[in-house]
Amino acid sequence: MNGFFWRRIFPVLYGLCIYASVRLVNDVISESRFWERHWSINAWELGTCFIVSYIYFYVLLWLMRRRLRENRVSNGSLARELGEAALYITLISCCTPCPWRLLRTTAANGTTS
Repeated sequence: MNGFFWRRIFPVLYGLCIYASVRLVNDVISESRFWERHWSINAWELGTCFIVSYIYFYVLLWLMRRRLRENRVSNGSLARELGEAALYITLISCCTPCPWRLLRTTAANGTTS
């Protein structure tokens, strides 16, 4: 996990894969096309996705390194570690600003057309 690919390129590819999957599912359900939206919305979504994918990657790398240092294995500690990883990922996801929330707020205030 020390190579250039794993630290610099993989999080971007991971984020792009997740973004494409979510866009595909949402666009099929809502019968919309993301390329017809304003470019700033897509840029905001992609930028946020890339940044958050780096955060996810480094948090999970930190958890993995901490786990490897402990050198003890038990079912209780494994369950605790998985719960901790799920908690960190959920907290990061909840704290990430979503562009549709921002757009809905500004549209309600009448600042966008």
